[in-house]
Amino acid sequence: MTKCLVLVCLLLGTAGASSAQQGGRADCSSVTQDGNLPPATQLTDTNAAAPENAKLTAGSFSRPSPGTTSSAPSAPVPEPEPRPKFVYGSRDDYRWQLGFGVAVMRFRSAQFYATGVGTNTSLVYFTNEWLGIEGDATATFGPTVFANESVRFVSYGAGPKIAWRQRQWEPWMHAIIGGAHLRPQTAGSSNALAIQLGGGVDYRVNPRLSLRLDADWVFTRFFGQSQNSAQAAVSAIFHF
Repeated sequence: MTKCLVLVCLLLGTAGASSAQQGGRADCSSVTQDGNLPPATQLTDTNAAAPENAKLTAGSFSRPSPGTTSSAPSAPVPEPEPRPKFVYGSRDDYRWQLGFGVAVMRFRSAQFYATGVGTNTSLVYFTNEWLGIEGDATATFGPTVFANESVRFVSYGAGPKIAWRQRQWEPWMHAIIGGAHLRPQTAGSSNALAIQLGGGVDYRVNPRLSLRLDADWVFTRFFGQSQNSAQAAVSAIFHF
């Protein structure tokens, strides 16, 4: 009896070892000759890694790395406005000045003295930032002299003007050479040579308007004699 049990156990052990050897061979045969896993295993590993790659890809697009520029279109830069034709040189100003003002003339001669009030008109064209060509005309009316004759003095002329053109204050000086007409007429002609020398200052209210105060020495040659008179004016200046 005992010998039968031993024989059965040996048979069972031999059969188990044989089954284990056959299972090991089957596992080894599942590996390819080049050492890689079979396609089923590769697909399983690739599918497992796909969600992780998708997370990395989504993160790279949703949050740009530092140092990279955004691809969004930027706002267009407006082009600078062209400089107006009336602006010249390095100063943003106008070439022309037209002035209208109130003038006071103190005429002095050997025949009579008279103070007249009237108008002053001037027009200046600047050839550069400091030099202009000016035309000037003044007409004043004074009290009566002699046989109830009122005094009328008119001067006109042209000449150079030099200005220190600043943003708000503009000091200047000029020389006007021309003629003059005087009433009442006494001995000699009522027309004579006239020279104005003087200057003034402009105060800039805005780019188109200034206020001016000026004073001049006026030299004339009436009655065969020389006269030295004075003139002052307050004017509004228009720039264009």
